[in-house]
Order: sequence, then structure tokens, then C-alpha cells
Amino acid sequence: MTEKISEITDHVLSKDGTRLFYRHHPVENARAAILIAHGLGEHSGRYARLTKDLTSEGFTVFSYDHRGHGKSQGKRGHIARFQEYIDDLEIMIEKFRSALSKDAPFFLLGHSMGGLIALNYAQQRGNTLNGVIASSPGLAPAEKPPAAKVAVARLMSILMPAFSFDNELEVRFLSHDQKVVDAYLADPLVHRRITARWGIEFMKTTEETMKNANRLQIPVLMQVAGDDRLANPEASRTFFTNIASDDKTLGYYEEMYHEIYNEADNYRKQVINDLENWLNDHI
Repeated sequence: MTEKISEITDHVLSKDGTRLFYRHHPVENARAAILIAHGLGEHSGRYARLTKDLTSEGFTVFSYDHRGHGKSQGKRGHIARFQEYIDDLEIMIEKFRSALSKDAPFFLLGHSMGGLIALNYAQQRGNTLNGVIASSPGLAPAEKPPAAKVAVARLMSILMPAFSFDNELEVRFLSHDQKVVDAYLADPLVHRRITARWGIEFMKTTEETMKNANRLQIPVLMQVAGDDRLANPEASRTFFTNIASDDKTLGYYEEMYHEIYNEADNYRKQVINDLENWLNDHI
């Protein structure tokens, strides 16, 4: 029987009044706090196993559902500007910081789209963090979209910005663990929609974040799936090379699929060990 960990859930309001759902897993005498930002189409509840790993090591864990995802409000897979994600994240950090002692180390961990959000936030407002962790960050799609498709998306982003369509993610390449794939497909809080405006804002932000890698001055851990069929691992390598911080670490996992924290056990153990060792070295 799996031991349950303590969980507090609630909502906060974004700057525009959108209700954002969050989870807090408190730990007595916590060594540090970690905020998890999830990926496209999923939600914070999919990080229960990672949360259990971290809380068992003495870390308080916070997580939340991005607008348009999970239990948060908003049209599924839609934003007017990517900056909305950054502003939402800032509100979450302020909320969670207030629940901690003033000198408690605070780390931001983002996966996939959440990795892009985390890195972009750290470029803009890194002084609020003790370090940032990016798991298979969405710095570029695994395959470049056709130019004609991009041109249509740009036009639709102006004429019908909330027009939605399938995100075309290859779910079978999430993990080598078939149970993870099956659970994803059966999860009622997972969705497959993105809008025209989301697509254009995502592309703009990947270019901006890649270009500004040298703005990262805080400790950085990048954990990258080498056999990622959703996000381009070579974009992560390039980004890592250009990070300005002297304190940067790259974990590159040649055979792993996109969701490294949900990989098959024989792969996952190394990823979790690397994450926990890095955290221990930065407290």
C-alpha cells in the first residue's frame, strides 16, 4: 500500500481574475521548497510520484495548474499572451514564499512547457529564486512545423485567436512505461487542445528564451531526454551552452523519452538521484 502524503489544495486569483488551482505538500522542518510547473495539456496531479520522492527527502512541494489546464479556469490550451503564464507564476511564487521562513531556499522546477515557462521566468525575475530546474524543456518542437501551417496559424491568431485544434502530441513517446501512457490517456483532466494564439505565442517565446540564455545568472539544472520525440533535445543542449551562470549542470539521458520523471523504473532512478543530489548541493 502506497503511503499518502499530506496535501492542501486551494485557489488563488490571477491578475485578470482567473482562478488558479494549487497543491501544497507541507513537510515539517523542511530543508527547502520546490514549485513544480507542469507541461502542456496536463496538470499538477500527474506529479504525485515526484512529489513523494521530494517530500521524503525533506522538501516542501508546491504545484499548480496553469490557466486553461487541469482544475484552473480558462479556455483549454489558450492564452492571449505567453506573459500571462509568467505573471501567474509570479503570483504563485509570492503566495508560496509567504508560507515559508524568509531565508528558506526556494527552487522552481518546470517540465516541458513548464520548463519553458520556468526558464523564461528565471531570465526575467531570477532574483526571486535560489535555482531553476528544467526537465525536457519546450525550447523547440521535436519536428519543425511546416511553413504553410505556421502561416495559417499566424493569420488565425489575428482573425480567430481562440480557434482550437489538436496539439498532435505523440503520447506513446511520453514514457517507456506503458502504465504511464495508459494513465495519461485515461486522465479526465488531460486535454489535447491548443489555440491559434497559443501556438504563435509559444513560438515567439521559444525564440526569445533561446536568444536570452545569457540572462540566466542563477544556478541551473537541465535534465534532458535524449530520445525525446516531443521537445527537441538539441535545442536544450544549445541553450545550456549559452547560459551565463557559472553554476550550471546538464543531465542528458540518451535513451529516455520525454517525461523523465515518469520513465520506466530502470531509467527513472538515475534522474531522481541526479535531481536530489543537485538540490542537496544547493541548499
